[in-house]
Amino acid sequence: METTPSEDKSLATTIWSLVLWLGLFLITQACTVAVSLVLLKNVVGLDAIAAGNIAMLCGAIASYALLFVVAKRDARLFPAAQKEGGLGVAAKGLLIFAAILLPFAVLGLRKLLFGLDLRLGPSPITLAQQFQGYLFVIFWMSYLIAFIVPVIIAPIVEESFFRHWLWRRLEERGLWLTIGLTSAAFLLIHLRGPFGMLSLLPLTLLLSFARARTGSPRFGMWLHGINNFIAFAGAEMLLRLFQ
Repeated sequence: METTPSEDKSLATTIWSLVLWLGLFLITQACTVAVSLVLLKNVVGLDAIAAGNIAMLCGAIASYALLFVVAKRDARLFPAAQKEGGLGVAAKGLLIFAAILLPFAVLGLRKLLFGLDLRLGPSPITLAQQFQGYLFVIFWMSYLIAFIVPVIIAPIVEESFFRHWLWRRLEERGLWLTIGLTSAAFLLIHLRGPFGMLSLLPLTLLLSFARARTGSPRFGMWLHGINNFIAFAGAEMLLRLFQ
């Protein structure tokens, strides 16, 4: 007869575990960026800007791999339980609409508060014309990875870690504490300055609501991915129609 493994869910242990894994997340990212930057500049021969952009992608992938291993092991030992009823089709549709709308709202607020000019930069095709040979291939590979990381990898890993690994350890202490701590930890790894972190607050509350109602991070992964896709694919371009 199989027994469910036990674990220490005390708040102190949970906080220390969270600090440990997020600390390793940041250290892994920083070390990977530093090593990648040296290799890309000195071995591959990229300029500082191109090497920096690709090194940041390498850092993101390495640090997300760390969190994924933690979350994957936890999900296998302690699977999330789907709640009866959960969210209906209409409710899911509203949440998807909200996930689509949020990037536009954030950019609109930034323009209103800071008067940002949302002019378009050069297209990837134009940028690619600067490169020849293997550098051309590297450019398009890095561009594809720059799409995959925020749209696919980040939603899966972040929802698995914050709204499964961490959520499951806190949920017995009350919904609001769970939402508060998971949201704070989520915002902490998105170090984008005060406004950047504040602009993510509606998204993390949306994802927390979906997690609380469904009992699983899976629907949140879809919402997170849709939100990031809209932000990546050009909310700024569409907002220019209203200028």
